[in-house]
Amino acid sequence: MIGVLRAPSERLDRARALRRFCAIAAEHCVRDDASIVEQRLRRWLGLASHGAVDVGRSTLNNTGAPLQCCLSLGRGRCRVRFIIDPGYAAGSVIAARLAKARVCLHELAEADHETHVAIERLLACFGPASARENAMFSSGVAWVGVSVGDAALAAYVDLSPRDAGDAWGRLAEWLEAGGAASSVSAAELARLRTLGPPSSVGFERDSGGRLRRKVYVCTTLERVLDSKDHGSDGRAIASMIAQLAHRGHRASATTFVSVGFDGDGSRVDSKVDLCCCADCTALDAADWRRILPGLLTDAGLLASPLAEALSMPEIVVAVVGVGATHEVASNLRFNAYLAPQRWRE
Repeated sequence: MIGVLRAPSERLDRARALRRFCAIAAEHCVRDDASIVEQRLRRWLGLASHGAVDVGRSTLNNTGAPLQCCLSLGRGRCRVRFIIDPGYAAGSVIAARLAKARVCLHELAEADHETHVAIERLLACFGPASARENAMFSSGVAWVGVSVGDAALAAYVDLSPRDAGDAWGRLAEWLEAGGAASSVSAAELARLRTLGPPSSVGFERDSGGRLRRKVYVCTTLERVLDSKDHGSDGRAIASMIAQLAHRGHRASATTFVSVGFDGDGSRVDSKVDLCCCADCTALDAADWRRILPGLLTDAGLLASPLAEALSMPEIVVAVVGVGATHEVASNLRFNAYLAPQRWRE
């Protein structure tokens, strides 16, 4: 196996964080208990049930951890999903990491033919296809979003190693090949290009089996707040992001803006995510516990699941996001992406 053997204290930190995440998930899932959720996570991540493991590094978190737990909080509801880097344990062997991600995604797709096709199109268009490209993706290629309690699924590919011009060209071809090229999607891509380079791309399958394509760009908080092109849903998102910014995020904070497209190219989703690392915000764990529950309550969003999670010392806030699904009434949501506080030195 590839990587460095971790000390027992680090493995204990990982085990505690995994158990915390699984307890959160089980509380909001009627089908499985925490032990079953943990078994699945360990299998997808390639972590042994007991004893030492050699591990690689993931770009999913600044700590190198290959796992996030996302609490998506709306009006009276909480959805839980895990974002994982399933090829993590293969280290720098990128072909093995990509193969592990492919196997994991097809397993989770089950009998849905459309999802299987979407997986292959995504990986063929954006994954590395040569030894030179493998070297570009030195810390991983693809991430998987696994919903707890329903059949929702997501797949994402990291675009940050690619030249921005190459990535934009691939995005246009991918949307066209999937039937999602339209005047709306073309206009949205043009708007996104004014904010920054593409950072990732993917698709999300909702609990009803419908797919939407997602495009993410990397920018700064200052550029997002200065943008005037918000639209009705965008104004609600921008207002909540501004409230977060004024509580301690720096103007230069790494920020991700994403748009989701339906099968015909219409825009169905928008979201803004703020990085919460020490370089981007002055807020610490105590500040998040103090600020976020009230902010969510004032917005009419469910706050109690997040308040409980923030009380766990093994968990930190990695990213916070505000989004809206356009065709759904009362559609504002707040996403908290929680990560293990420690994973490796």
